[in-house]
Amino acid sequence: MLLKSVNLAHFEIYGEESDRRIDFMKVLHVAIGTYPTSENPIAGIFVKKLVEMQRSKGLDSRVINGINSWFGFLKSGFSLNAERFTFTNQRGISRLPKLVQERYFSRLSAAFKKQCNFMPDVIHCHFANNAPLGQKLSLEFDCPYVVTLHENHWWFEEIIINDAQKYMSAITGSDIITRPNSIDLIDLYKWNIPYEKLMYLPNYVDEDSFRISSEAERTRARNELRIRRDKVILNIASLDKNKGQELLIISTSVLKKKLPSFEVWIIGEGPEEKALRDLSAQLGVQEDIKFLGRVENNKLQSYLSCADVFAMPSKAESFGISQVEGMLAGIPVVATKNFGSEDIVMNGRNGFIASSRDPREYAKLLFEAVNKNWDHHDIRRSAVERFGGSAIYKIMMDLYTTAVKRYAKKS
Repeated sequence: MLLKSVNLAHFEIYGEESDRRIDFMKVLHVAIGTYPTSENPIAGIFVKKLVEMQRSKGLDSRVINGINSWFGFLKSGFSLNAERFTFTNQRGISRLPKLVQERYFSRLSAAFKKQCNFMPDVIHCHFANNAPLGQKLSLEFDCPYVVTLHENHWWFEEIIINDAQKYMSAITGSDIITRPNSIDLIDLYKWNIPYEKLMYLPNYVDEDSFRISSEAERTRARNELRIRRDKVILNIASLDKNKGQELLIISTSVLKKKLPSFEVWIIGEGPEEKALRDLSAQLGVQEDIKFLGRVENNKLQSYLSCADVFAMPSKAESFGISQVEGMLAGIPVVATKNFGSEDIVMNGRNGFIASSRDPREYAKLLFEAVNKNWDHHDIRRSAVERFGGSAIYKIMMDLYTTAVKRYAKKS
């Protein structure tokens, strides 16, 4: 087997006590439904950024992505490019009986092996729904697979409570299971997974996509976006109940009593938009809050250039990439206890974390953040050092190497 010969012969890795890493692996990411498409260019963009980062550092990293269709069962071909293998995915596959799913994934993995000239050393599955295909591919290629459960706490609870059997064997059968924040690892103890399989793997955030703006850039952006008030509080998130924008809106009505000249920008779209607009009107802050809809990733820098504080009022986050992107622009974050932010925000250094969802406390922290003299370069540094390319590449290569060694040992 190629994988074993690479590990044992070339690198002479015989046990997990070795600290030698394998730095030229072939990695196959399974990201069906969680990778950008022409229809949704921002869905799973963090997976695309991760693949690009790995390729830039010399790994032969590819991704499997699917285009949803009601006729996926009838098609098994793959279209190929340098980075991505795309196939026609059966829409609604997760709702079908487990046996039907297993046969579908078995056929799909066999077709991939036959048609694609790519032999991975490790398979990395993103989200629970991709674990079953990763498991089948692992058998086809005789290599380890890793599962990263990006689901936030409540989403993951739904999997455990409502349909655990659908994914449990595929997840627990993997060589390593990771979560993007350390708190959510506790969820996995409910499945009695051996602790050595569980690892904390933060998401990679591209530090080159965002920067601290110069005063000239900030002035130009504020003029282009026609800002007339002194301060801007920015939130970037889908308009969903778990994102907690109602707390931000209520806090805005409290903050108005202390901070005379500011406005709140909410970037994103979703089912809660009407309810949030209605709440703004009821509280008399509709003139202070701008709902800006979806903004493409490559245009966010202009909005970040204008912001003084990044608001992260979510009820649950597995990681919260947008808050790290704010930090890369040197902006402090005011977050809630939402699992993801607790690994990212360091009170007083790069932002504040509210101890409750009391609007008075959140408004107080927003006020303090707006008026504090922050070290913007240190805020950026706090993000780059922990979530930038060099940091995440090292963690990920250690993780992949561990998976490869474990697999070779048990095989």
